[in-house]
Amino acid sequence: MKEFEAFAKALSLGMKALAKIIETAADQLEEHVQSAPGKEAAREAEQPSRKKEKAEKRNQSEKTTKRKTASGSAPKAEVKTAPEAGNPEPETPQSPGRTTQTPDRPKSRKEKPVTKPSDTEAVYQHIQAAKDTIHLDDLHRLTGFEKKKLHNIIHRLKKNGRIKVVGKAVYTSA
Repeated sequence: MKEFEAFAKALSLGMKALAKIIETAADQLEEHVQSAPGKEAAREAEQPSRKKEKAEKRNQSEKTTKRKTASGSAPKAEVKTAPEAGNPEPETPQSPGRTTQTPDRPKSRKEKPVTKPSDTEAVYQHIQAAKDTIHLDDLHRLTGFEKKKLHNIIHRLKKNGRIKVVGKAVYTSA
């Protein structure tokens, strides 16, 4: 009974402190609103004009898209018909914004950056590094993963046949 009274008293004190904080925040908010009434009125007056501007822009863009579709099709890419003196072959048409690679430049393969192994691989490496067997608590200590995550990883490794269960929470590589 004494424990309950102590808990109720601590809860009561905490709620009083929280009420004071809320009251202070409400006072500050009220002061802020009272000190800036002109800003709010200006913002409200500005909003209808913004809405009108957006509607006008939307209407203009719709008109231009209707004109483009009414004229037939989208603009076509330019094609040279006569070869230049230095270039005996005519250029092929391209879509705008698209570039082609020059044939003399080889395609460069980007090397993949060295990344850390996946969590599953990290656990598997710890199990392989163990001399004989390793306990779940040791894996938890070495990797820092939560036990639920370790159980899921170990289940996946067992299912793939990469590890064997020796005992309760004791594993070895297959």
